[in-house]
Formats: sequence, C-alpha cells, structure tokens
Amino acid sequence: MSLPPSYRHRLLHAFGPPLGSVGPIRSSTPRPARRPSPYPSPPASSARPHLDSSDDEFETSCFNDVCILDSDDEQEQTPQTPSKKVRFQPSRGTPPCTSGTSNSQDEDTDEENDGKIAKPKGEVGRPNRGGYNLRITLGWEDARYEKVKTFINDLVDNNLDGRVPMSEQALVNVQTVREKAIAKFSFLEEYREHWVVNDFIKTRLKVRKTALEKKEGAKAIAEIKERNEKKKRSASMGN
Repeated sequence: MSLPPSYRHRLLHAFGPPLGSVGPIRSSTPRPARRPSPYPSPPASSARPHLDSSDDEFETSCFNDVCILDSDDEQEQTPQTPSKKVRFQPSRGTPPCTSGTSNSQDEDTDEENDGKIAKPKGEVGRPNRGGYNLRITLGWEDARYEKVKTFINDLVDNNLDGRVPMSEQALVNVQTVREKAIAKFSFLEEYREHWVVNDFIKTRLKVRKTALEKKEGAKAIAEIKERNEKKKRSASMGN
C-alpha cells in the first residue's frame, strides 16, 4: 500500500527509515541533532530472531521493528515431557492372598466329581422332621438290606458301647466297624464318606441305648419292688 508523500515524510521524521531499506533517504527538512539524555540509557533489546526467507510456508510482515510470522498452520506447541509412571513390584516373599472359601469350593468340586453317592439332607430315622428313611432311600432289595443291617448290628454290639452315641465313641473302634463292614460288602464304598455304614451304626446305637435304658429301668423297678416286699414282710413279722 502506497502512502502520500507528506505522510511518509512525517513517519520518517518521527521513527526513522524502515528496516531493509537500501540507500540514503532524502528528506526536505534536516533533522536536528539529538541532545544527550540526562537519564541512563535502557539496556539494548534482544536480537531480533532470524527468519529464513527461503521457507515458503511462512510470510514475514515487519513494521516499526515488529515482525509478525504468518502461517496457515497453528504455531507448533512445545512438546511436553511425558509424565513418568512409577510401578511398584510386589514383594517376592509375600504369597498371593487366597480366601478360605475358594479352598472349600475346590474340595466340594472334587467330591462332586468322585462319582460316589452323596448323603441326603437331614438326619436318618426322622423322615417327618426333615430327615429320611434309610431303607427307602437306599432302595435295596429286602434281602440285601437285612443282611447288611444284621452284620453291622453284630459289629456294633461287639465293638462299641451301647450306652453312648456315635459321636462319643472311641474313633478307633468306630473305624474298626467301618473297615469290617466294607471288607464284607464292597459295594458300600460307592457311598461318599461311608455315610451308609455310619447310618447303620447310629441307628443300632440308638436302639441299643433305648433297650438298655428300658432294661435298666425294668431292673431298677424290680429292685424297688423287691425292697418294698422285704419291708412289708419285716413289718408283718414285727407285729
């Protein structure tokens, strides 16, 4: 853009010649000499950045010592230093945490996969109280059921104390009954944790305890009656 001559002379007189001009600038009015300033001169400004004119992507516009860098692309941002991530490695000496429930679940899974028959829910001999009837649950033939029952009953009578339940018996004696029953009837191994043998043992011990209590009760009653008879005879003889 061209400026009027008068306006151009005013700019030259006020600010001096523009950068990049070649040759002396003629002026109709001589400029007066500058007077020295009583104040200290400010520090020199930093050097103007060098712009490569060979770069076609940029165009330079300068006016009054101010250069503007024009470009269609946005100014490249200073790359940020990527943040450092700190990773904590687990201690080698600390074993991984495992819950007790996982172990119990593994054991249950192993038992389910062993192919054996599981014990039904509830207590044997109490079908009306959430339990089950052993004969009906097994579904054996009557001959087989009676044969196994008789054999185990004899083992219980000869090896266990009929006055206490199975939970209070000596473990070695209970194990003896189990081993002899399984040795006699190998199909009892088909039932998980020998629950069929245990049910026969429990049932026999209950019957034995009830029978002993009745027997002992009857014996006690007989002894009381006998003592009363003796007292009566003694009293009649005294009279």
